[in-house]
Amino acid sequence: MNMPNCPKCGSNDLVFIDYAGIKCAVCKKCGYDERDEYALGMGEKTNQKAKGEYSPYKSGRGLKK
Repeated sequence: MNMPNCPKCGSNDLVFIDYAGIKCAVCKKCGYDERDEYALGMGEKTNQKAKGEYSPYKSGRGLKK
């Protein structure tokens, strides 16, 4: 069986961790953690309607008092 190598240092001393249903590699030699790649995209608004509903520039117009 061919063992995968670390994309950062090339070592094959990896540990695989189940993260949100995905097998992620963590290198014991250099500390590379593949979970960081997947953590960036979690929780972002993905569809166009959800993106349009949020704006940091909205001034509260349309709120009834």
